Amino acid sequence: MPTVSVITAAYNAAPYIAQAIESVQAQTLTDWELIIVDDASTDQTVAVVEPYLRDARVHLLQHTENRGPSAGRNRALELAQGEWIAILDADDWFEPNRLEPLIQAAHELQVSIVYDLNHQVDANTGETLRVFFASAAPPPDAPTRYTPVDAVQLHLTLKPLIHRETLNRVGLRYREDITLGEDYLFQTLFTIEAGGCGVLPEALYNYRVHRGSTYHRRFFDLSQPKRVYETLLAHPQVRQDGKLLAAVRSDFRRVMLARAYPQFAQAIKRRDWRKAREIYRAAPFVLPHLLRSLPDALLRRLRRENTAYDWEAFR
Repeated sequence: MPTVSVITAAYNAAPYIAQAIESVQAQTLTDWELIIVDDASTDQTVAVVEPYLRDARVHLLQHTENRGPSAGRNRALELAQGEWIAILDADDWFEPNRLEPLIQAAHELQVSIVYDLNHQVDANTGETLRVFFASAAPPPDAPTRYTPVDAVQLHLTLKPLIHRETLNRVGLRYREDITLGEDYLFQTLFTIEAGGCGVLPEALYNYRVHRGSTYHRRFFDLSQPKRVYETLLAHPQVRQDGKLLAAVRSDFRRVMLARAYPQFAQAIKRRDWRKAREIYRAAPFVLPHLLRSLPDALLRRLRRENTAYDWEAFR
């Protein structure tokens, strides 16, 4: 049994997937398996992967039709044999020393899910954009354990290392009917079931930021985050824990507001009352937020300050 099963769902990742594979092969921890699930790519992804199959630790599965990343990850999870599961997107890559310190941190903190920080890189220019932990807080100074309430309040969207036996015990898999935020839902539900998570404050995961990614293109889709939070709010442990319930509700409001408010304000400006009403029904808190924001917005306009909407702050 390998120590770590790295799972990668790939779709049209030919320009990047070689670097992803080689970053796993370069790990200081050598006892791993890499399970790649190609989601019916129409480019040369499979051809790029095939030479790496000479390494017996690298496995390739292929879907005959495109089913989305959740289906690919779920298929890999069913086949994984490692003590730990590491998620690697096909266009990202690990630092060579990523897996060993994550496992060590998980043992020291006694957690079944642990994160490191993301080193974010512009996919087009290769420019380093930032080291990311959470939008609303700086990273810890040392490996730190967080409660489920803490994790929700921080809105952790990092890439996890997960204990496989615990994952199978709780019977959790990715929701294949949710196509935006499904990873956040999966990780948050697991953190709740596992009683907390850990964070190693080192940027050992390299995350490519694509301006045309699904996240960017569908950021203002209100239906997907609504389904994510409906699922969280219906979870028995959330419903039974007042602090956790309040944290999930607050995070839901923040995430929905980030997506709904700029659309609502624009609809009001254009007098598109039908659109404004539709947004209000999905996120009724946009109206009081708009009213509270008006004085500050007017002052910034008078001072000729930048009023561009910084939606990146709501990752």
